[in-house]
Amino acid sequence: AVERAGYHAELPRDDEDVALTQLEDDRAGAALARDRAWRAATTLLAMVVVMIAAAPLMPHHGGDPLARGMAWLARGPAERLAPGLWSIAPATLGWALIAFTVVVGGVVAWPIWGRGLASLARRQPDMNALVTLGALAALGLSVAAVIAPAAVHAAGGGLYLEAVLGIAGFVLLGHALEAHARRRTTVALVALAKLAPARATIVDDDGAEKELDTALLRKGDVLSLRPGERIAADAVVIDGASDVDESMVTGEPVPVHRVIGDRVIGGTVNGTGGLRARV
Repeated sequence: AVERAGYHAELPRDDEDVALTQLEDDRAGAALARDRAWRAATTLLAMVVVMIAAAPLMPHHGGDPLARGMAWLARGPAERLAPGLWSIAPATLGWALIAFTVVVGGVVAWPIWGRGLASLARRQPDMNALVTLGALAALGLSVAAVIAPAAVHAAGGGLYLEAVLGIAGFVLLGHALEAHARRRTTVALVALAKLAPARATIVDDDGAEKELDTALLRKGDVLSLRPGERIAADAVVIDGASDVDESMVTGEPVPVHRVIGDRVIGGTVNGTGGLRARV
């Protein structure tokens, strides 16, 4: 049901190591950030190429002040870098730019288009659907401007291929920044998870104490917490009293006094008193 709704989920494993899982997420986040960054750079570079290559068409495509300004900015670089563009028939140049935009934008920005089309097919449109529809509209108008330039120009339209690539490029850049921010958060979570001790002491039904891996703790287990020991899991105190250093979670430098019925947090440090706490 979650995946049909367009998201991803998986069941937690009983033997899951929190720190290891966070490290895996961190590596995946770093890979995603790199992927989105090169896609954004490629798409925005393609946008610049299209703007310069379309300079011979801009005086004829679009009559609004923004279009005239873009034509003025693009004309100089185009005349220096590719003066031969003015010798190409406008229709031929237009179709070539459309093909370039479809191939480069379609392949490089597919993560956006794929998700957008999938959300439209589910009839649950999201931001990717909005971006996809905007790009399709710009592409459709550009195709119309090449097929029937007189009619489109009379209506004030023209080539908007740079918009197709620009929309995708800036959205991909946003995705890259988001993935980078999430990765920084994951690094902090990894450091937090590493504070949990690898071993814990529990009290069995006969009152005897035994050690086991922290990953094997289950809800209801009774922890035996010695003075100065790091608490293995979130628990509720059932016996004893002590001051607990919770600064690694709350930032509060003064230890907090904990008695029967109070909660203690996994990863924090028990003070001078002995405690028993139920996970």
